[in-house]
Amino acid sequence: MKKILENLPFWFFWLVVFSLPFVNFPNLRNFGYSIQTTDILFVLTGLVWLIYLVLRKNKLKFSWFYLPLILYFISLCLSTYFSENQKTSLIKLLGNILLLGLSVLAFNLVDDKKKFRQIGMAWLSATYLVCFVSLASLILFYFQRNNPILLETLSHYGSLPTGNYPRIQSTFFNPNMLCNYLNISVGFLLLAFKFKWLTRSVLLIFSILFAITTFFTVSPGIGGIILVIGIWFSLDLQLIKPLYIKILSLKLVSKLFLLGGILGAIFFFLTTLPSPTNFPAKIEPSPRVLTWISSLETLKKYPIVGRGIGMDAGFVVYDSPNGKQFLGDAHQLWLNVAAQQGLIGLAVILFLTIWFLRRSLPLNIETTPIKTALGLAFIGTFCYQGLIGSYEDARHLWILLGLLASASKNDI
Repeated sequence: MKKILENLPFWFFWLVVFSLPFVNFPNLRNFGYSIQTTDILFVLTGLVWLIYLVLRKNKLKFSWFYLPLILYFISLCLSTYFSENQKTSLIKLLGNILLLGLSVLAFNLVDDKKKFRQIGMAWLSATYLVCFVSLASLILFYFQRNNPILLETLSHYGSLPTGNYPRIQSTFFNPNMLCNYLNISVGFLLLAFKFKWLTRSVLLIFSILFAITTFFTVSPGIGGIILVIGIWFSLDLQLIKPLYIKILSLKLVSKLFLLGGILGAIFFFLTTLPSPTNFPAKIEPSPRVLTWISSLETLKKYPIVGRGIGMDAGFVVYDSPNGKQFLGDAHQLWLNVAAQQGLIGLAVILFLTIWFLRRSLPLNIETTPIKTALGLAFIGTFCYQGLIGSYEDARHLWILLGLLASASKNDI
C-alpha cells in the first residue's frame, strides 16, 4: 500500500493509458465536442501529480522535449486569436492543452524499464479488449447482423464499395483511428515478444486477434503496421546467430523483411490515390486527394496563421457508392495543421516531426529496445499514417510522444 501511495500519480496515469481506446464509452457531449473517460482521468492524474510536486514527492523533469510542445502551443494560440470563429477555436484550444498535458505526464511519470513494462501491459490489456470486441463484431456480422451492438462497433464503408464484409471500428469512432492506435499497440506487442511479458500461448492468441482486427479496419493505415513489423524483424534477425538459418543467409532474410515492410507501406499508400469508384476502368482522384487539394486552397487563403483550429481545413463534396460525402478534414496531418494554423503551424509541426524522428534514431533492438519500439511506432503512426490521415488530435499519439521522449532521454 505504501508503494502505491508513493507512486499514486503513476497509477492514475496507468488508468489513463488503459482508457485510451474506449472512446465510445459514456462521455459528455457539449459544444460539438465529447469529453471522454480519458479526459476525466487526465484531470485527476494532473491534479494528483501537481499535489505531489508541491509536496516534493515528485520532481519536474527538465528537457528540450518541452521546446516543440511550447512552439506548438504558441502556434495554437495564434491560430485561435486570429480564427474565423474564436469561440470554436477556444474550445479546441482547451482540448489541445489536454493533449500537450498527456505528453508532459508521460514524460515525467514513465522513466524506467519497470514502468515502461507496466504501461506496456496497460496498453496491451486495453488492446486485447478492443480486439475481443472486434472478433465479437465479426461473428455477429455474419450470424446476427441486426444486433444493435453493431451500430456502435461497425463503420460505414465510406468511399469503399459495399459488400459482404464488415468494416470494424470496435470501441473507436472510425476504423482509421482504430488502425492508428493499433500501430502503437504493435510496438508494445513486439516488446512483449522480446521480453516475454506474456506466455507464448497468450501471445499467439493475442497476435491472431490483433491480425483479424487490423485486417477488418480495411484502412490504408495497415501499411504503417506492416512497415513497423518489417523493420523490427529485419533488425531482430541481425541479432540471431547464423546457426539458426540453414537455407537462406541471415542478411538475405533480414533484407526480405525490410523490403516487405517498405513495399507493403508503399502499396497501401498508393491505394489512397485513385478513387475506388469505377476503378480500374476509370481513374479519378480519391476523396483524400481532393481534400489535400482543398486544404491547400485554404492555406493560400489564410497563409500566415491559418483559418483557425477547430475549423474545417477544406470542403469537398464527393459522390461515393454509398451516397454523397461532405469532407472538411484534410485527411493528412501536416496539411490539416497548415490549413488551420497557417505556415507558422506548418513550420512548427515539421520541427516537431523532425525532433521526434531524431529521438527515434538510431534503431537498435539490442541496446535500446524500448526506444526502438516506440520510435518505430512513431514512424508508423505519426510519419506514415500522418500522410493519409489527420491524427494530430489523437490522445494516444501524444502519449506516445511523451513516452518516446522519456525512453530517448533515459536511453532504454
